[in-house]
Amino acid sequence: MLTGFKDLKCALVGNIPTRAFSARLHALVADYSYEYEQTDDLPSLEKIIKDESYAAYTVTYPFKEAVIPYLDEISDTARRVRSVNTVIRRDGRLYGYNTDAASFTALLQKNRIEPAGKKVIVLGSGATSRAVSASLADAGAADVVVISRHGEDDYASLDLHDDAAIIVNTTPVGEAPHFGDSPIGLFGFDSLETVIDVIYDPFRTELLLLAEQNGIGAVGGYDMLLYHTKMTCELITGKKLSGIATLRAGASFEADIKNIVLVGMPGCGKSVIAEELGKMLSRPVYDTDTEVRHAEGLEIAEIYELYGEDRFRIREEEVIRNVSRGTGAVIACGAGAILRVENIKELRRKSTVVFLLRDTDKLETSRFSSAEGAVAKIYEERLPLYLAAADITVEVGETPKDTAKAIVKALYKR
Repeated sequence: MLTGFKDLKCALVGNIPTRAFSARLHALVADYSYEYEQTDDLPSLEKIIKDESYAAYTVTYPFKEAVIPYLDEISDTARRVRSVNTVIRRDGRLYGYNTDAASFTALLQKNRIEPAGKKVIVLGSGATSRAVSASLADAGAADVVVISRHGEDDYASLDLHDDAAIIVNTTPVGEAPHFGDSPIGLFGFDSLETVIDVIYDPFRTELLLLAEQNGIGAVGGYDMLLYHTKMTCELITGKKLSGIATLRAGASFEADIKNIVLVGMPGCGKSVIAEELGKMLSRPVYDTDTEVRHAEGLEIAEIYELYGEDRFRIREEEVIRNVSRGTGAVIACGAGAILRVENIKELRRKSTVVFLLRDTDKLETSRFSSAEGAVAKIYEERLPLYLAAADITVEVGETPKDTAKAIVKALYKR
């Protein structure tokens, strides 16, 4: 962390409240103050830009272009893409920069995505789209096709570009709280290698989850946010922030803000391990089976007996949707939660999913049918689903505390 800048007052200016949590990321890299100023019209933008108590601003929707007339100078990149997302006050003058293009380039490099010689579709035609398109052009993309609601290349003509190797979403479609929305489907894109979504809340958008389902590489916008934070911090302070410090801050923030979801076989200890994790990390804990029981006022066996499994699964899906759309919780899922695709999607949006692996002979056998081979059959059926849903796999240890420690170690080393 860079220190010695406590007297500097900075702000995020714009009208996307879901992006305000980026202030927490800035707090991990430097000690200047950084707050969200929700601003939705030009008079309020002008008022805050002229407030000389602020040393710097980051600018988001809808002002990346509108802020330019208020500035004394803008960088070459900002001029090229007609967009400013960082403003620095120096000696009474306002200087505008664009870090989106360089941040997107850093995202490509970190994730080893090579646009050179390939056709790329960019969804959206706004300020971020122009920065992304510039980055792709600099990386040697053979053809960058911008798809927007109006113009020569619109969504109705998308199938004319189904030979694209990369798709980048720069629209807000799919951003919290509209988790289930996707700007497009992916059917027919037979040459598609990678889908990138610059949205970072949720970490996995509906578009990215769709890509995962189809075996296509999926990359969210968090890395872009992280590198934007680094570059902005350096502009504000005039000091270099090391790459290692940036990555550590980013990994710590990501681990803290994501939910931790535990999945695994019946009797593997998810509930008690979740309680240990909650105590260890000072996080709220949700057990989806318990939440279903509370919602129905019945034990799970009674729900099955009175209404059947469908009633239970519908209620379980509602519970998972509700508890997984927050941040920073520990969620223990019922063993069969992964049987529904919608559950897996909800759990993966804003969470790190942990598969608790335990030998079948150590599972709590009272939870199974007495029929011979019942445990082995369930394990064989569900193992591929657990592995597909999980980000990491942790073997269950001798005690719940041992396992919780192993999960924390795995999370914060990622």
